[in-house]
Amino acid sequence: MSKKKEIAERIEQEQKQAQAYSHALDLLKYEGEMLWQILGTYMVVNTLLIGFIGQAIITNPNFSTNGSWPCVFGGFFGLAMVIPWYGTFLRNSKYYRFRVDQARKLEDLQFPLLNGDGHLFAENNKVPGIEKPHHLHHISAWMRNKRAADILILSFVIIYFLAIVYCWPNLFKIINR
Repeated sequence: MSKKKEIAERIEQEQKQAQAYSHALDLLKYEGEMLWQILGTYMVVNTLLIGFIGQAIITNPNFSTNGSWPCVFGGFFGLAMVIPWYGTFLRNSKYYRFRVDQARKLEDLQFPLLNGDGHLFAENNKVPGIEKPHHLHHISAWMRNKRAADILILSFVIIYFLAIVYCWPNLFKIINR
């Protein structure tokens, strides 16, 4: 095989790898966008539902004696909505991690953006910088995106549970019997 042909094949192989890496990064970006769009959509729907429950509590003049069945049903509906919300969040998080791993496998060793400093920084290690090292501090090191979403979704579960307990007509009379 001639030297020119060998060089041409190597260049072609490098171009294919660069293209594959570019596609992997595009998929990674897509999965990240989908993850946060779906999380945001569910958050808007659940926020509106909590607003409905709060409005029903405030506008019911006999609430203290009769409770509010619409609030109870809203609370149960909200709890039911959390299941697909959290399920899609977990699924999309897994897809995102999968795409990160795909891109890391295809990454060129000369430019280790995901495997090198990016991975070290994500794991809260100090990464050399031009002026000073970079690293995550205190709550930012603990508060990963997934953990923040878990806390957010759990807070909605607690609000729905409290709405059910608070709005159930005569619940405390039943419990105290």
